Amino acid sequence: MYFFSLTAVLIGFIVLWFGIPHLLKKSQIIKLRKQCRKSRAIVLTYDDGPGETLTPALLNVLAASDVHANFFMIGCKVELFPNHAKDAVAKGHAIGSHSYKHLHAWKKNPFDVDRDIEAGFQICKSFSSSSLFRPPYGKITLATILQTWIARQKFAWWTIDSSDTWTTPLPIEKILDRVKNEGGGVILMHDHDRKSAIENDYVINLTRRLMQLARDEGYKILMLQDMLAE
Repeated sequence: MYFFSLTAVLIGFIVLWFGIPHLLKKSQIIKLRKQCRKSRAIVLTYDDGPGETLTPALLNVLAASDVHANFFMIGCKVELFPNHAKDAVAKGHAIGSHSYKHLHAWKKNPFDVDRDIEAGFQICKSFSSSSLFRPPYGKITLATILQTWIARQKFAWWTIDSSDTWTTPLPIEKILDRVKNEGGGVILMHDHDRKSAIENDYVINLTRRLMQLARDEGYKILMLQDMLAE
C-alpha cells in the first residue's frame, strides 16, 4: 500500500513539474501562431549570442533594411562581448534574457537552473528594459514558471524553428514556404559563431530572404513585444 501511495505521489509530482509547464507552453505557442496570422507578422529572433562576428554582421544586415529584431542573449557571452549587446540596443533592437550559462531545466539541478536564470535576468536588466525571457532549449518546469512570474518576465516562444543549428539545415525555401503557409511566424534563429562560414552564411541569407519575403508578400516585420501588443 505504501509503495502505491509513493508511486501516486511521484506521478503527481511529475505531472505538476513537467506536464503543466508543457501544456502552458503549447497553449501559448498556439496563441502566438494565431496572433502572427492575424497581424500578418514576421518576427525575427536570434538566440545564444552575442557572437563575436555573426552578431555584428546581422546588425549591419538588419540596419540596411531598417528592420528590428529580438535578440535573446546568454549572460556569460554578453560579458565577453558587451559592446555587441550595447550596439544592438542602440540600433533599436530588443534584448531579452536567455539565461546566464544556458542550462537545460529538465536535466540540471533545479537550484542551479534557478541561479542560472536569475543571473541572466540581472545581466539583461543592466542594459535593457525588455521583460521577455526565452528559456534555454525551450524547456521549463513549474519552478521556471514561478521564477519568471516573480521576476515579472514573460516567456518568448517561437512558432517556426529555422533549423540553423541542425547538422543539415532545411533549404531556405522550405522555411519561407512554411511562413507563407502559416501566414507569418516568430522565427527561431541563432547568432552565435559557428566553426563553418557556411553555417554563419545560412543565418544571414535566411534573414535577407525573410525580409525580402515580407516586402514581396506584404508581411509586417515586427519585434515580438510589438506584435503581442497588436
